[in-house]
Amino acid sequence: MVRKRDLESGQVLIILTVGIIALLGFTALAIDGGMLYADRRYDQNSADNAAMDGAGAAAKEFVNGGVDLASFDCDDADVDDAIAAAYEAVENSAVEFILAGDHDISDGNGVLVECKDDGGVTGNYLLITVKFTSTTNTSFAQLIFSKELQNTVQAVTRIEPGVNDPPGPTMDGMGLVALADDDDSAIFGNGNSDLTVIGSGIHTNSGFTGKNVNIVSDLGVRYIPDYNHEAKKITCLDSEGKPTTNVATCVKPAEGKYELSIPGFPEACNAAGMTNKSSPSNKGGTISPGRYNGIKVTSGDLVMNPGLYCISGTVDLKGKVTVSGSENDGVTIYYTGSSWTLNGNAETNLRAPRHGATGSGLAIPGLLIYAPNPATVKWNGGSENYFRGTLAFPQSDVTLNGNTESGAWAAQFIGDTFKFTGGMSLRLDFTEDDTYWDAGELSLPLLDVYQ
Repeated sequence: MVRKRDLESGQVLIILTVGIIALLGFTALAIDGGMLYADRRYDQNSADNAAMDGAGAAAKEFVNGGVDLASFDCDDADVDDAIAAAYEAVENSAVEFILAGDHDISDGNGVLVECKDDGGVTGNYLLITVKFTSTTNTSFAQLIFSKELQNTVQAVTRIEPGVNDPPGPTMDGMGLVALADDDDSAIFGNGNSDLTVIGSGIHTNSGFTGKNVNIVSDLGVRYIPDYNHEAKKITCLDSEGKPTTNVATCVKPAEGKYELSIPGFPEACNAAGMTNKSSPSNKGGTISPGRYNGIKVTSGDLVMNPGLYCISGTVDLKGKVTVSGSENDGVTIYYTGSSWTLNGNAETNLRAPRHGATGSGLAIPGLLIYAPNPATVKWNGGSENYFRGTLAFPQSDVTLNGNTESGAWAAQFIGDTFKFTGGMSLRLDFTEDDTYWDAGELSLPLLDVYQ
């Protein structure tokens, strides 16, 4: 007879063996599973960084090559350069995963840059796909699992070219602009005054009023709603070029307010060759570009050679002022004083350089006068003036008094406010090529990374 104790004597060993195996399994899961997870995080971060490096390199080539959303073309050489730069950057960033020239992601290790040109605003971009597959070296799991433990990660970057805002006339080419943003009478006229803007329009950042004033404008008058907009007579040209007094077509709410920004000053006034100059005599003479503490001419002729004039103090002109040089040459006046006056019997003929002109030194094409600080600006009765270019007094109240005959300026006139009085007649024949242009901007390409 076999005793019960003898029959059960081997069970403990079996239970112990099974327990050890289970413990090893849990140990493998804890240790090697942690290693697998850590490797996956590392791989994913590496893929994300490589994709971003590729996108950044492509973006740089977009900017250098002037590739924008409108000009994007998959067959363009500049786009090819961006693609090549993206491949190189990814391969340099992920040398431990990707061989140089490996553009096949189907094998689990590679980079693919695809150009998408679908013809629409949202359909032009580069798609950069980076795929990594790696093997985790295990310590215990191999005792249980016969296959290698692997991670496969992927990062995709989409890069869209920026939007290019090309150079163009400042203030959208509006001929007369009042920048005051809280003034019912930012543009004010009375006393049988005439304001004519041909080839452009009139804009106010707030309102306008007129009594016994005639306003003629090809593109009408733009005002900010909720501000006053009243004048005795406003005439515009219809689609056939015929005058119309239909207020609904002539006077319209503006789409927004304008701000003026003209870079380059005062750095340009301190450039090499810009030296302090003696003010001319009251009887005029010929002056050259440089820095002046005021200019006053009471008689005679003042001739300005082409270039940049940086003027402080007072400008008071009664005599004849002209610009020398060829028809394409001209001057830019950067004025930081507080009083600018053209008095009766003044005869002024000033012009900015034309775009593309090369003989005007530091003068800025299309920019005739720029006075960024508040100043008293007056054109007094009896003066005869001709200006070509942009006259910008963005913080000044500009007054044009009785019997001032402007002729037909090829100009753009910008002020904080405008006041026309006593039979004043101002005509602006606006042309883009004669006035100041904003520099334009190229927005940065858009990068988007996702897994």
